[in-house]
Amino acid sequence: MPSFGIDKLSTTGTYGSIWRSNVISVSNKFSITRMRLSLGATLATGMSIIPKIYLDDGSTVKTLTTINSTNYSGRKVIYRTPEIGDYIGSNNFMIELNFGGTVYCPVLLPIIMELDLWTDESND
Repeated sequence: MPSFGIDKLSTTGTYGSIWRSNVISVSNKFSITRMRLSLGATLATGMSIIPKIYLDDGSTVKTLTTINSTNYSGRKVIYRTPEIGDYIGSNNFMIELNFGGTVYCPVLLPIIMELDLWTDESND
């Protein structure tokens, strides 16, 4: 890690940064059935990430359960239906990770998403 500049990793204070993926286009209606995140460190007290999924150019936002040592353990977080799959997208989606807490909590790429694609092409 750099020891100076904008990329300097602080060892004190509260982390407050947001990462957003590119917009991911989907060819037709869809629901997200599973999302898997791998963490670069085992969850500990003071780590916090709030994941959000934006559907259809941000017209719908789904905030998922906060990633912290109260809700999860270990280095892997998996969201499944019904928590993640109760919204239906029509065009695209984007992932947002809002980092907070007082302890550094890295997320490893790739973030794996599973989708159900709808074959009904009606204008509903």
